[in-house]
Amino acid sequence: MPTMAQSGSIADPERTRNSFIARSLALGFGVLSYLVFFVTFLYAIGFVSQLVVPKTIDSGPASSPVQALIVDLVLLSLFAIQHSGMARQGFKRLFASFASRAIERSTYVLLASR
Repeated sequence: MPTMAQSGSIADPERTRNSFIARSLALGFGVLSYLVFFVTFLYAIGFVSQLVVPKTIDSGPASSPVQALIVDLVLLSLFAIQHSGMARQGFKRLFASFASRAIERSTYVLLASR
């Protein structure tokens, strides 16, 4: 006859503690990721409005419109590739194979905020 602990009626304290630690770490990672996004977003506002931040949209040397367009297109393309790639189910399955699904969105937010 199985005991209470063997039958699973009573929660295993070690497993409960590990689960609590894992959930706490995932929550901390999520908070940190969204905080990085928030700071990045505030910096972008300052960059465009020329408030508070050291480097603004109008600071720095002027370049030719063609060079500026090429730089903008490259940066936008890199963001679009990363954004689209991480949104695909294949990437999500790959990510789930080595990390918890609980941190998938936070990881996306963190990488998109750089």
